[in-house]
Amino acid sequence: MHAGQHLDGDFWPATRALLDRLMRQERAALAEAAGVIADRMAAGGEVFVYDTGHMLERELIHRAGGLVAWVPLSFRLEVNTTLIHEMPRVPSDPRADHLAAFVGYVLDASGMTAGDVLLLASVTGSRPVPVELALQARARSVPVIAFTSPTFAQAVPAQHPTGRRLLDVADVIIRNDGAQGDAAVSVPGVPHPIAPTSGITAAVLAWSLVERVTRILADRGDPPDVIESMNLAGASERNRARAELFRRTREERGG
Repeated sequence: MHAGQHLDGDFWPATRALLDRLMRQERAALAEAAGVIADRMAAGGEVFVYDTGHMLERELIHRAGGLVAWVPLSFRLEVNTTLIHEMPRVPSDPRADHLAAFVGYVLDASGMTAGDVLLLASVTGSRPVPVELALQARARSVPVIAFTSPTFAQAVPAQHPTGRRLLDVADVIIRNDGAQGDAAVSVPGVPHPIAPTSGITAAVLAWSLVERVTRILADRGDPPDVIESMNLAGASERNRARAELFRRTREERGG
């Protein structure tokens, strides 16, 4: 088969079919998650978004059409003992005996309270940090919404000391399922599949969740503050005013 016969490729039809399946399959989970988030936002809560490194922590945050109350949760452990021309060393996941203290410090520093929501995105949900984040958030009465792939999770070992994965510890699971290994397209002569789907499907599912939350709050007569595109005249000032008002109102409520 000549290359010209694959000009359109397999990725788009595979991704479209997967999105159609996930949107049908996850309708109830999205509705449940939207209800949880809307209730917390109505009381002044924030939605903290933590992604293990694919798309959501940038896609959902500070974007035109996004919500002011959705904020990033990101952190980085870096140890710098470099010689000239070397890069700082980024340690791997904390050892089991450091894990709880490290994650506890992150949550303390974040300002997360029992009135907030934690949205976690991890394709396998097997790494120790997202699992520990979920466990400690729930211990603080913060509900956890997880975007994860049970199909992929079953193919890799759980690395948290308890042997649990994100799908075992979250309050609401939104299945961001795809192929084991995530990559969706096989090309003859190439030893491994290419083109992962999890970033695109997570983004579509997450924006669908944002829409549901917004509609719930608007139907209650309490629409959320929405971020305008920074390219519009005066939008930067209006966005800043919305954010400052939100933060001030949260602080007055004791958040």
